[in-house]
Parts: sequence; C-alpha cells; structure tokens
Amino acid sequence: MAEEAPFIFLAEGMREAFHGEVSTGQLLSTQDVVAQGKAILDGGATRTIGSVVALSKVCELNEKNRGTAGVKKVDMNDRPIFGFGNSSRNQCASTAQLEVPLDGRMSTLKVHALDEGSAPILL
Repeated sequence: MAEEAPFIFLAEGMREAFHGEVSTGQLLSTQDVVAQGKAILDGGATRTIGSVVALSKVCELNEKNRGTAGVKKVDMNDRPIFGFGNSSRNQCASTAQLEVPLDGRMSTLKVHALDEGSAPILL
C-alpha cells in the first residue's frame, strides 16, 4: 500500500500576518527561499519534502561554504506519494538524508525529493 501525506500551501495573507515585516524587513518569495538554500517551516507538515531543484541548491551552497555537499545517503526506493492542494498527487523520486548543523554538531535531516517543479524544502 502506498504511503500518502496531504500537503497544502497557502501564501495568501502572509504579508498581513507579518504586518509587512520580518527580521530582514522584507518577505522572501519562494524563489528567493530556494536561491538562498533556505526552507519554509510548515507547522502542518507530517514529513519534510522539497523539490530536486531546492535540494540541489542546498548541496551547491554546502559545497561552496563547507567543502561538502552534505548528502549522507539517497534512497531511491523510499518514494512516498504526496497529495497537493490542487488535488494532484505526485510520487517522490527519492529520499535524501542531509547533514545539517544542529546545536554545535552535525545531525541528519530526511527530505523526500520531488522531481517536479522548483518548490522550496518544507520542514
């Protein structure tokens, strides 16, 4: 039986929710988030998912800044199906384990990689 996790992303009204300001004084577009190798905290997410484009950018920045892409493992058999807000369903291409700094030491973040679009990583 295929594993599924619902996903809905709503950005409408976010500027008003933050009163037009965040710590940098401006809101980032999803393209900016991907370009900067950042992720979006999704309080409703049951699992972490990101586009292959976003994961590639994180690896590129890791290589530039830390000298390693930071990929511990890529599992080509772990390919869950996600449902999206537009009623589409997509199967991930793989699941990656990324090394991430956490509290002064390295930890591992499991990210399901979707090979469609260029959405940021959702935590």
